[in-house]
Amino acid sequence: MTLMFLFNFNNGDPNRPSFFEMFAQHQMMPSFKPALKYIFTVLSQRNSKFEIIVKYHDEFFYSMLLLLEYHYLKYYEGSFSENFYNLKRSVKVSKKNEPILQRLWDPSTADLQTNQTPAPTPKKDESTVKQLRRQTLLNLISKGSKEKETKPMTAKDQRISILYLVILPYIKTKLDEFYKKESDPINSLGLLNEDNIYPTISALYEASFFIYQLLYLYEYTDFYTPFLHLQRIVLKRLTHQDIENHSNAVTTRRNERLAIVRNWPLPYIVTPIVKILDSILDYTKFILPASVFLFKSLEWWYSENRASPPSLPVPPPPSQPKRAPNGLAIPDDKTQCPLCLKERTNPTICGSGFVFCYPCIFSYVQQHQKCPITFIPATTEHLRKIYETT
Repeated sequence: MTLMFLFNFNNGDPNRPSFFEMFAQHQMMPSFKPALKYIFTVLSQRNSKFEIIVKYHDEFFYSMLLLLEYHYLKYYEGSFSENFYNLKRSVKVSKKNEPILQRLWDPSTADLQTNQTPAPTPKKDESTVKQLRRQTLLNLISKGSKEKETKPMTAKDQRISILYLVILPYIKTKLDEFYKKESDPINSLGLLNEDNIYPTISALYEASFFIYQLLYLYEYTDFYTPFLHLQRIVLKRLTHQDIENHSNAVTTRRNERLAIVRNWPLPYIVTPIVKILDSILDYTKFILPASVFLFKSLEWWYSENRASPPSLPVPPPPSQPKRAPNGLAIPDDKTQCPLCLKERTNPTICGSGFVFCYPCIFSYVQQHQKCPITFIPATTEHLRKIYETT
């Protein structure tokens, strides 16, 4: 019940995404970046051709992101991550206070657009006009001093969105790397040391996003980020009609491209390539997350197999070393020491596998550097005490 309340914390507006939807889509692409870098790092260890991608990972990632965002903004009315969560971008248009006062004076035009001419209406009595004015005032108070209207993005809005989605994050990434490098104490250049203004600017940049997200959570604003506010772009949920329109637009676009490439040289080669590229771009929102998940799953599977190798049968013990021709005889009583022929005390095993008293075998090995029975070379470091239980 609590979860349903949190996900529907949108003041009853079915088109307004919840905070959790906005947070998830906002974090989607930044989370893919280290995952893709890790994948290519692993691949570069097996094939050196991938090393250039690891070296220029930021350029590779943001180039791919530029292509994806351009495609999805143009054909799906939203960024890659926004379309993944069934959201679209719309430009917010507001009616200022002057038209509102005009509606209060003439309530019959309250539901008309500002650029429309109201149709002639029959004259109403004074009580009816007062009632309409009262109802209009209540509606305006409930909706706020500005009524929310939206319109589709233009090509200019799409280009500006590319700037905020790709170009500025890339610049921010390179500035962060440059600052980290120059702020190193052993760096003598000191172009961006800790006394410079960049840390403050970076903190204000991150704080502005946090403030907007907090305001969006409590519905003090319709803009989730300052960049969206600068463009006056709000995110809305896709409707069934939007999804159908996108599907029809994709079909039309593919047919138009195929009609063009059929007139090119070697159409039987170019046509399949165009179909594959179109499918990759359109279904990347499913292919990319699935690929990362599959790669991480395979890595986990193989790492688990390497961590716990299959158990093998215990090999049989080696055969007992043979007694040297001039070596000591082995007593029939296995509790006796072969050197002193007395019951063993403080039993100690030699490297050959025979057990002696510790004082006896230590003195013998220290003097002769060999086992007294097999004459196998030995040192005092090869002696191991045995702790027997009675």
